[in-house]
Amino acid sequence: MSEPDYYQLMGVSPTAGTSEIRRAWRRRVRDAHPDAGGDPGEFHLLQQALTTLTDPQLRMEYDTARTGKRPAWLPASRSGRHAKGRRVRGWRVDRRTPAAPAQESSGDVLPRPWYADIKSTRRVRTSPSAGLHALVTGVVVTLWTAVGLLAALRALSALRADPGFFEMVVYTAVIPWVLLSVILAAVWSARQTPGGSRRVQITLGFCAVGAVVIAWTSGFTTGGLLLAAQLLGLALVPWTVGRLRAAMRLRAVTLAAIKEFNAFGPAGAKPRADRQTGAVLRELLAQLPAARLFVRVPVGALRVEYTVTCGNRVALISHPQPRSPRDTGADTLSEVVGDVAELLGGATVRGFVVWSHLPPDHPGGDEAVRHITAPDATSEIGRWLAAEPYTLHLPTIRRLRDRLAAGPPAEPAPEPSAHNGTKDTVGVH
Repeated sequence: MSEPDYYQLMGVSPTAGTSEIRRAWRRRVRDAHPDAGGDPGEFHLLQQALTTLTDPQLRMEYDTARTGKRPAWLPASRSGRHAKGRRVRGWRVDRRTPAAPAQESSGDVLPRPWYADIKSTRRVRTSPSAGLHALVTGVVVTLWTAVGLLAALRALSALRADPGFFEMVVYTAVIPWVLLSVILAAVWSARQTPGGSRRVQITLGFCAVGAVVIAWTSGFTTGGLLLAAQLLGLALVPWTVGRLRAAMRLRAVTLAAIKEFNAFGPAGAKPRADRQTGAVLRELLAQLPAARLFVRVPVGALRVEYTVTCGNRVALISHPQPRSPRDTGADTLSEVVGDVAELLGGATVRGFVVWSHLPPDHPGGDEAVRHITAPDATSEIGRWLAAEPYTLHLPTIRRLRDRLAAGPPAEPAPEPSAHNGTKDTVGVH
């Protein structure tokens, strides 16, 4: 892996606890701090190491990618648990779909398939985009530097014009203020971590208020506007740097897995479905380049059998009758849709109950849940997911993988399955 050995950098063993890691970080960060003459690169690596090794999920992913084995610091698995722990398991689901039957030549106009405009070979993009954040950060830093230079040059030219005492004091203080703001922004950006953006947003609000006050009291003169922009940039630069680091961190811990695999589930599980639902899932993964499948995602006391993400949209697919008391069904999917929407934040979530034959007395659907037959499921679900067919929404995928890694609460005793369909794997190889 390309990441450095954080344990060697900290001087601790791979089995060290969180408190030991924090003590080692305090000892080393004092010597590595730039204000104490340390190396800024080493200081930045120590910050990354602390963030990774003190977060159980990040540490587990780091250790798994580093050694390919179960992390040594995890407690021994108990009987009845999977030997590989709670880590997420990934599969490459077979994308082959049955060939469409040959159409006889006739004068009838054939319906246009829902995936006609989607190119499965087109390159997918990520959201949030680290490249876009880097561009925004570069533009903000460049504009802020230009504003600081203009303010300093204007102050120097005003001092040569023999101003009054008050104006001389103000113009003399401009140059030290510009230099001080540059130093503060640089130090703040270097110490900014992906989890510290909340404080930067609060400071940005205060600086925005201060900038408005400065511009108002100066009568919106050129000098006043330059000083206001300089004050606003003092918080805006670290804020953009923090967002860039968060996007890069999210990309580093998520993108490798979702590029290699297109289906995920708890350790020890396999993505199995009846033949009709399996055909629906295979065609969705085949026609939507950014589609990813999550199997048996625990939400509260229930499990969603199949969760398909594509862009910022999430489809929860369930059988009419739950396979076990822990699984969702036609009666419980509506409740789970709201819980998943709250878990995923800004994602748009919709539930789909797939029936072999839609009975006349099926539960009435609503805006959140649709009841559809298996022949119509692929078209309706695919058309709804196809709003962003080439976008991997990393926050949504990361939260679903974290939910799988956390594992469900203790399961009740298994009951016979109420689903009577023929079993078939969803194209695992």
